[in-house]
Amino acid sequence: MFRFLQANLGTSLLGTKPAALKAAALFFCLLPSTEARPPALEPNLTTELVKEGSDLLLTESQTLKSEAMAHFSAGLSHQLNGRAEQAFEEFYKAGLADPSNDKLILDVSRRLIQQKDLDRAATLLDKAAERSDASIEILMIQGFIANLQGKSDKAIKANRKALELSPDELLPYQNLIRALIATGATDEIKELIKKVRDQHSDNAAFLSSFVHNLLELPAQEQVKIKDLGELVTPLLNQAEQLKPETPVRELIAFNLRRLGEYEEAIAIYEDLIKDDPKGASLKVRLAEALYQKGDLEKAAKYFSEYVVDRPNAVQVYLTLSQIYIQLKKYEQAEEAYEKAILFKPDFEGVYYELARLKTYLDKPNEALEVIEKARDKFKVSFLMEYTAALAWRRQDEMTKALEFYTKAELIAKTSDPEQLDEEFYHELGSAHERNKDYELAEKYFRICLKKDPDHAETLNYLGYMWAERGENLKEAKEMISKALKLQPKNAAFLDSMAWVLYQLGDAKAALPYQIKAMENLEEPDPILYEHLGDIYSKLKKKRKAAEYWKKSLKLEESESLKKKLNALEAGSKPKDSPEKE
Repeated sequence: MFRFLQANLGTSLLGTKPAALKAAALFFCLLPSTEARPPALEPNLTTELVKEGSDLLLTESQTLKSEAMAHFSAGLSHQLNGRAEQAFEEFYKAGLADPSNDKLILDVSRRLIQQKDLDRAATLLDKAAERSDASIEILMIQGFIANLQGKSDKAIKANRKALELSPDELLPYQNLIRALIATGATDEIKELIKKVRDQHSDNAAFLSSFVHNLLELPAQEQVKIKDLGELVTPLLNQAEQLKPETPVRELIAFNLRRLGEYEEAIAIYEDLIKDDPKGASLKVRLAEALYQKGDLEKAAKYFSEYVVDRPNAVQVYLTLSQIYIQLKKYEQAEEAYEKAILFKPDFEGVYYELARLKTYLDKPNEALEVIEKARDKFKVSFLMEYTAALAWRRQDEMTKALEFYTKAELIAKTSDPEQLDEEFYHELGSAHERNKDYELAEKYFRICLKKDPDHAETLNYLGYMWAERGENLKEAKEMISKALKLQPKNAAFLDSMAWVLYQLGDAKAALPYQIKAMENLEEPDPILYEHLGDIYSKLKKKRKAAEYWKKSLKLEESESLKKKLNALEAGSKPKDSPEKE
């Protein structure tokens, strides 16, 4: 016990002064009877609080210090014995007793802040800040807490005072700016930024760090500073002109990227790579900047060089795969996905990305093989079954596709219902339609429209399904009309409107929609040609009908269309009079 007290109070009982004796007595009273004693958590601060005096009679200042030491020691005892509430009460009393001791105030304030007791922390810091010689640390933390409490005016005052003491500190600037944003004094922020540029014109590290801290502010705060990019970009350019060390230049380039100044950032990275051509980290930063700029070819080049030096950089492979997909270099995208799996075989999502890419490339069998590898490694999930459904659908195996869609739906209903969005139900409805189960198709299309009444693809699909079958023609027309309002130049939607009008017996009204559909086609479509031929046939314009039916047959063989064409030509007279256009 004696050694424990000596270690924690910094003096032996035989040589203590009255204040130390008081602390020791209090300490003894608070200790439990058990022999086992854990070491003090923070003995250094306690030791500093106990100072040897030359007189038995203490000054007022010394008395306050000894009271603070006594309370702090008692707090440690409570803390050591698991009495948190009593410990923080004693720590707080220690701070109140001696607000002139910065180290004590900062230590106790930190403890209180960690406990989210901002009010008592603020009380201690306010007392300490009242002193004419209050340190910058006290003022900075006082301003920080004032911001947290929403006391912006107090925060502004504390941080301005801190900056007067030390204009080279970054934290007061950041806290001051947040307080000015809260009060709406954004013009003062502009002046502050200009002041920083003038005062630190020769300090590239400070300028770049100042901008970095500004850009670290939450987006909702940044947008309140009008023309922020225009205000801080000159600071970065000024810092770059000073040609600082590489780490500072990298920070400048990083912040230029955040501001959308990709050309300037790229120029810095390229310059740095000249001095360090093997610098892998520089290559990946340059690649990121090029990717952000939209220069995909060059970005792919530098990302590829990076993975030569860092072959296990899984995230880079994933980025490369996205770039190659955008460049339509699908084989390279597949290879990038496969390398990502090779170096991180437990990265489940990549299996499904690769399988979906293979499905898109009309390699559904390979896609299913990838899914089976995932099935051997991971538990069954929505994505696993959904991706399998897509692969079976690509093979036009609708029964198998629907089996996996159903499994995916059941899993999502119990684990993650948000996966069952309007797109899922649109796909499920269309799969049932292609499986000729029109009742279930309608059911799932309606679920989709309940989730998103403006889902244009579903409005058109359901409307066209009815029009094709000659059912619900009035509602079909309403749905297709709504789809057209959302996408007035969509060739498929225009064709659907023409077809529902045709089915309603109004071929004359259908014709302009069908012609407009043809005008908006990106590639020739046999169905649209056939529909236009049908409309002309209904309007008794047989030559036009034959012309478009033949165009349809050139694109796609159809026995039913051949029969229509043969019947038309067989019924035409050799000297048929010219048709009225």
